[in-house]
Amino acid sequence: MKSGGRLASLDALRGFAIASMVLVNNPGDWKHLYAPLAHARWNGWTFTDVVFPMFLFCAGVAMTLSLGRRARDGASRGALFAGAARRAGVVFLVGLALNFLPAFDPSTVRIPGVLQRIALCLLIAAPIVIWGGWRASAVAIVALFAAYTVPMLFVPVPGADGVTAAGRLEPGNDFIRRQAVGRNFDRIIRLSQRSDSSRRIALVAQSLIGQNFVERNLFTAAH
Repeated sequence: MKSGGRLASLDALRGFAIASMVLVNNPGDWKHLYAPLAHARWNGWTFTDVVFPMFLFCAGVAMTLSLGRRARDGASRGALFAGAARRAGVVFLVGLALNFLPAFDPSTVRIPGVLQRIALCLLIAAPIVIWGGWRASAVAIVALFAAYTVPMLFVPVPGADGVTAAGRLEPGNDFIRRQAVGRNFDRIIRLSQRSDSSRRIALVAQSLIGQNFVERNLFTAAH
């Protein structure tokens, strides 16, 4: 259902995502926390863990609606990607600027913030949607999840305890953080705990799910 030229269901989901973000970031008392308002340590998931994927889904849907509208107006694929890249750049810079608040201290600023992750995911996902269509998006979703999941579950890797085995998912013993970072493990594991860099593959797939949700009916029809 559209209201005033907007997709009312998307606006409602965005509002719910924002309200959820405010709730999980301000639970009232961090010493007596209601379990669903905390992230799972590493195994399982809670309500809090679905808030960011919800934002990515909304961003993917919104981008596809925008691309579809511009494509119907005659914009070339190159122009569509340039517009998506500009939007991603603005979102990234806004997020970076917010991370400098309240104290402007470049030595402690956290570069991979929430808005920066969204911008990066959309920048990677946009060309897949623009040049590949909904089928390429579906293939990319499966491939991205497989690229993350298969090594984690089936590739043996030496853990921090010296034991080599496959399917070890405990932090410090999993494939992504042991094998992929090599000799720099100790330094990079600290960075990954701040940036969640090993999850970027799955995050791109989550934004593609939102794009693929409306891609088949809106964007491909324009071409």
